[in-house]
Amino acid sequence: MKNLTSILLGLILSGVYAEARLGETLDQCIDRYGPVVEKNRATLAGSDAEAAVFSKSGITIITEYKDGVVWSVTYKKKGLSLGEIEALLEANKTTGTWSAPLKLGDLDYRISGDRSRIASFSTDKPTTIGTLSILTQPFTVLNRAEYLARSVAPKEVTGGKDSAKPLIGF
Repeated sequence: MKNLTSILLGLILSGVYAEARLGETLDQCIDRYGPVVEKNRATLAGSDAEAAVFSKSGITIITEYKDGVVWSVTYKKKGLSLGEIEALLEANKTTGTWSAPLKLGDLDYRISGDRSRIASFSTDKPTTIGTLSILTQPFTVLNRAEYLARSVAPKEVTGGKDSAKPLIGF
């Protein structure tokens, strides 16, 4: 019965989420989701300065842009079901189908058929916030580069209170 409910919900939502979201402009997102409810600073330095937050059908949608086009979208909802995730993945697929999920830690990952998009999601419990993030390949490449730049480059110490002191005997 639970599977039947998920399938029916997925079919209903597939009508609501029938077109792709990545690659759209802010105006197209406003047409689809309604007004922007919040603007945040983008997570990547290489993104446009602001990310937009929308709310539709109980789902919070966070979009990040590159040159005015969505290249990262995250859906959040309390109790996000597998049927809803499948419908959102279907709406954001390119050619081919999404890969089978690969479970790493608490997240499941999928790659689009043409390998241009990656999705990560969690659906632990009906009482927790489920999250589905769908990212373009250029977003993930830049995200990795920015992460490595932050993690590898040590902070420069220029004297004063935080300066390094010699270790006696070494």
